[in-house]
Amino acid sequence: MKYYSMSQDKRIHNVFELIEFPGKEAVDLDSSYADRLKDNTALFTKETENSLYPQMLDAPLTMVEKDIYKVIRMYDQDVIFKGVSIINREKQTNRNYYLALIDRLDCLHETSEFHKDNSVIKLVLDKKKVNNVHIFKIKGISKNTVVVSMDIVESILRRGCFGISFEEIECR
Repeated sequence: MKYYSMSQDKRIHNVFELIEFPGKEAVDLDSSYADRLKDNTALFTKETENSLYPQMLDAPLTMVEKDIYKVIRMYDQDVIFKGVSIINREKQTNRNYYLALIDRLDCLHETSEFHKDNSVIKLVLDKKKVNNVHIFKIKGISKNTVVVSMDIVESILRRGCFGISFEEIECR
């Protein structure tokens, strides 16, 4: 099975900004946080007239809109999601996202290469360790990379989702 990194499309520069999380530093949350988070939360945004709302955010939190949530649910019922309402008080608008609490999987192949700071030079997944899992983050790397199977990629692309990019990851 082929695997891809799934991320927010970096070509989109005018993405709305969350007031509670100034800047774009990623916060890594997994299923161990599920009991500490409310099932539904409101976050507030400041935006310009031309702010865009991609269907996936990877920073500061990994969040997806309903279409992507449904696709992930089709392939993996174990991923925990929490509802997030993105509210703009000035414009009195509300957008709904799902906070994805995706667990890390120990799946690096021995041929992966790293810099001294643990950032990735060459990422290679071990197909025996991945074992047909459809969505996960990678244990042992500093980057908050969401990895999805070809099945998820194809399902998302068929729905014409906006603001997501995919990059194939080598698997041995």
